[in-house]
Order: sequence, then C-alpha cells, then structure tokens
Amino acid sequence: MKTVLRFMLIFLLTGVVSCKNDKDSNTSINNSCIDAVPVNRYYSSDIILPQYAGIYNKWKLTHVTGGFVGGEHTLNFDYMIFKPNGIYCIIRNDSTKEFGQINVLEQSGERLRINFTQDKSSAAFFGDSEKFIDLTHKDTLRMNAPCCDRFNYEYIKK
Repeated sequence: MKTVLRFMLIFLLTGVVSCKNDKDSNTSINNSCIDAVPVNRYYSSDIILPQYAGIYNKWKLTHVTGGFVGGEHTLNFDYMIFKPNGIYCIIRNDSTKEFGQINVLEQSGERLRINFTQDKSSAAFFGDSEKFIDLTHKDTLRMNAPCCDRFNYEYIKK
C-alpha cells in the first residue's frame, strides 16, 4: 500500500513540476500542464451549468482594459484555458504561469460570476480573480471586473 501511495505522489508531483517547462515543437500551445491536473482535483463533477459550458476552451487574450487609468493595457499573458470540473490555466510564452480552481459565485439567467483560486502547487500570476463572464458571442469571451479600478479581459476562441 505504501508503495502505491508513493508512486501516486511521485506521479502527481512530476506532472505538476514538468508542466511548468513544457514547450511544444510547433507554434500551438502545449496543454500538458492543464492535462496533468486530474479532472477531479477540485470537484467530482462539473460546477458550471450547461448554459455556460461554452467557456470550456482555449482562449487567446486580445485586450486588457480598465484599472486606475482606464484605457487599454499591455497583454500580460497569451492564453487562458477553462476545463470542466472547475480547472483553469494561464499560459504565457508557451509556459504555464498559473493554474487552479474556478469557483462559481453566481450563475443565474445571463449572469455567471466566478473567481479563481490558484493551486497550492502553482505560482501566483493572475491576481485580479473575481470576474463576470460574458459569452455573448460563441467565439468571444469577456471577463469583466465587478467594480472599481480593476481589469477587464477579452479573448477569442482558439
């Protein structure tokens, strides 16, 4: 029994550590880090209602606006990936910068409000974690801050 537990622990730690330095041999993003996170790491079943399941995808960051000065800002990462059972991953320069748990704060009607909790084995990167999700168009996702000098993000589906 101890041998099996050691093997599982080594396997999980190896997957989490190795994903931080993975590079793909072509120009597409290597998703091995997000694939290394077990589907039931945070939840045993999906937490997002079917009407919002369109968020599950790889999204390319195209615009960042807001903050104290308003206007548009430099993009600080390349992709955000959402996976079922409350998993997210942030990619910059083909490298995972943060991954963790999606928490649903509200999902009713056209309104989906979430926040992100970085995994304890992940580096901190994102920071502004509470967002309203707007998936008005199937190929565009907007994450808007609830208020007050915070950032809004716009993505296109990859």
